[in-house]
Amino acid sequence: MGGRRPTCIPLVEDQPRLAKGVLQRAGALSPGKVVEWRWEGSAPGLTITTVAFKGGFMLRHGADEVAVLTRPGWLVCPACAGLCKYLLHYGGRWTCRRCSGCEPAIWHRFRTVPFHRRRTILRRLSKVPVLSQRGAELRRQLREVDRQIARKLEARYGGKGK
Repeated sequence: MGGRRPTCIPLVEDQPRLAKGVLQRAGALSPGKVVEWRWEGSAPGLTITTVAFKGGFMLRHGADEVAVLTRPGWLVCPACAGLCKYLLHYGGRWTCRRCSGCEPAIWHRFRTVPFHRRRTILRRLSKVPVLSQRGAELRRQLREVDRQIARKLEARYGGKGK
């Protein structure tokens, strides 16, 4: 996992993926071209075959076969028909990031840093009505984060963090 803490959220970086740019550079999108792909690190033993046709390719994984359409610069997700730069193999199927449920690791990197959490809360607070229930909850979260920051400043520099 490359030094990251284990998480229960599936990460994009941990899943095998098939990118449009890689397919183009390998010439795998030329009609009639058959290319076999193997993954060693993230999914040892995963092997697929792509068979290109005009406007897309067939993706064969074992007995499963999925047609993937292409657009200039994009792949079309077989599950939702949305445009994407790459398909991920997660849960036994090839889909876009949104359909797979995987998230980039960077989304979770600074989640526990109080200053970054404070900025996120302030940004959310600016988008809700002042007297709303959501606004009250965000102000409560902001007070808690401010207390955490004050404790960290006090522990690091001594005295009160004011």
